[in-house]
Amino acid sequence: MRVVVPTSQVFLTVNDSFATRKFNPWHQKTIFEYKRRDATDNFELPKPLFDFFLQQIDKYAGASDSTLQQIRYLREGVFLKDWSAGTAASNSLDRKKSLEAGPAEDAAAFQNFANDMRAQQ
Repeated sequence: MRVVVPTSQVFLTVNDSFATRKFNPWHQKTIFEYKRRDATDNFELPKPLFDFFLQQIDKYAGASDSTLQQIRYLREGVFLKDWSAGTAASNSLDRKKSLEAGPAEDAAAFQNFANDMRAQQ
């Protein structure tokens, strides 16, 4: 018997959930053991990285898991060059418009992502 628990969504798409059957542990060529490693007590993040993390919290905190996942897929599409930053920005704004009466944090997250993508152009 082989029991594998995926610890990330790298094998899943935006439409997958806990009930998905797409992940097949027998097809994974390599499965790495997860070893927990804590940072040392004196570890310090570089200031630019720390500042970046705080900016991301300001832009995306409070957004729903669904919205954050959609933004991750849009960002991935730009990273993989499946579409341009401008296309991802437009797509994000379209998703913002289709929210109807959703949380304000979701609308803000889509807007912030669009702003970030436009700044990359």
